[in-house]
Amino acid sequence: MNLFTAKKESKRSWPEHYLYLVAVSDAAGGAEQQAMDNIVRYASSELSIILLAKFQMYRIDYLVHAEELAHFAQAIEMEA
Repeated sequence: MNLFTAKKESKRSWPEHYLYLVAVSDAAGGAEQQAMDNIVRYASSELSIILLAKFQMYRIDYLVHAEELAHFAQAIEMEA
């Protein structure tokens, strides 16, 4: 689904992007893991490296983990 692979719009915050991905996930019939993957894989290259370090691949609470990563990414961007 192309909506999952779209990069985050620069005017959208990470928590807003997370909510967008949850809506897309619900519309796709519960593709929660793709929402989490999008946050890590389609961030900027610098941020993606940091998010990969925080990413825990064995967690199965995908949306909770995605929300944590989104808030972490927002905190990193606000510091920069």
